[in-house]
Amino acid sequence: MDAVTALINAGLRPLPQRWQVAAQAALLAEARTAEASGPDGYWAWAAAKMRWMRPYDTLREGELGEFRYYVGGLLNVADNCVDRHAENPAIADRDAVVWEGEPGEVRRLSYRALRDQVARCANGLLALGVDRGDVVAIYLPNLPEAFVAIHACNRIGAIYTVLFSGFAADAVRLRLEASRAKVVVTADASFRRGRKVPLLANVRAARTGLDSLRHTVVVNRTGAAPALVPGETAWDAMLSAQQADCPCVPLEANDPAFLIFTSGTESKPKGVVHSTAGFMIGAWANVQWQVGPQPDDVYWCAADVGWLTFPIQAVIGGLAQGMTLFCYEGALDYPQPMRVLETARRHGVTKLLIAPTGLRMLRTAGDAAVRAQRPPGLRLITAQGEPLDPETAEWTERTLDVPVINAYGQTETGSTWTYPVYGVDATKPGSSSTPVPGHAYAVLDDAGQAVPRGVRGNLVLTAPFPTLARTIWDDPARYLATYFSRFPGAYATSDVTGADPRAIRLALRPDGRGRGATGC
Repeated sequence: MDAVTALINAGLRPLPQRWQVAAQAALLAEARTAEASGPDGYWAWAAAKMRWMRPYDTLREGELGEFRYYVGGLLNVADNCVDRHAENPAIADRDAVVWEGEPGEVRRLSYRALRDQVARCANGLLALGVDRGDVVAIYLPNLPEAFVAIHACNRIGAIYTVLFSGFAADAVRLRLEASRAKVVVTADASFRRGRKVPLLANVRAARTGLDSLRHTVVVNRTGAAPALVPGETAWDAMLSAQQADCPCVPLEANDPAFLIFTSGTESKPKGVVHSTAGFMIGAWANVQWQVGPQPDDVYWCAADVGWLTFPIQAVIGGLAQGMTLFCYEGALDYPQPMRVLETARRHGVTKLLIAPTGLRMLRTAGDAAVRAQRPPGLRLITAQGEPLDPETAEWTERTLDVPVINAYGQTETGSTWTYPVYGVDATKPGSSSTPVPGHAYAVLDDAGQAVPRGVRGNLVLTAPFPTLARTIWDDPARYLATYFSRFPGAYATSDVTGADPRAIRLALRPDGRGRGATGC
């Protein structure tokens, strides 16, 4: 019996009473009621959770392949993720970001302080000539400055693209060139496994001959105060020279917010474009159902800012929820495998998102060691980025005594869209459960016909949803050909699964290898 068949035949595991959250169940029931008329009813419900500068005229226009949501509506992502919390006396002084560097330094930014820095950075970008619609590249490790830079772009309507800090100079150059970035924000270096990664040196090598790139902003991460050359500005100097007052630009809901390059092997990077309102609303919802924010939560998304998981769960979704987010710079198993749990315990982390590889790494440390370092307030482990095998899921649940939520999605879908809702749904170790509100799917054979239970087929999405990528940067024909040509009227995930009437699935590539979940 293969893995898909075994998973389909396995039974659901009811959620123990101690892990059930009544408030989450009530909110989910409200959302499902809104969805009763179709997915768009749910997306109208979710949009009402945001602060709009102008209400939208039409909920949706178009179908898969070419669609728009919240047409005519105006809002700003930084206003929703930062300002509205900084203006709320009950939240303003709450930690928005708690950060620890690999060497052990700790910094904190409240929502009030975050707004101050975002506004100063936005004014600094404007002073460098960044206009609405210009592209700003962010080549940073997991630092508070990454949160600031992203929301500074959101504030003024610049399009940002986050580049994985592990990329070497040639990969950075390809993405700077493809995006036509006007400014790049980087650091002198980052710390990874006890050594310095030379980010600024990589940028200097990458930018040679790139006419579109006008300026580099440099965060002094190491404290070494690198000597800057013409065309480079120190981050601290840029912010200190600016006022902490910069209006949020009203943006149309379907304006491009950012582009992210998928991690494929193409010689020309493929940058998928996500929208302003759709992505933020979907990220807010993704965090709601996958994490279930509670007032005393400290949420650690243990992913790199360069992969889409981090913007969804932390920079956009987590801040839109007004959560306290923990952010860590270095390798989770350095200098030893228990670093991740020791760090979580030290900072009072209550919910942790981690790749399955991280869980398997913990397992090698031994059950007794893991139990000894369990954070006392831990309520949830959620995993994505690669397949989570049933054995590791069961071990995690048993050893850490928390529910384990396995989520599935893709960079292109802009969110994970199928998983058991935290605090409510039954689970099946190794599966990614049923779609959360707002999503519709089918499992088809190669001829486009639905397959019977237990038979492998192609996983497709059958209705638009706001977080789905809207195009490929500079190549709209490739967007249509890649995702919508094989099964007309549906989005092709290029993953296969086994049909199950309860919609419990294991997402696999056609060759049987696991496809990475969103952003990973």
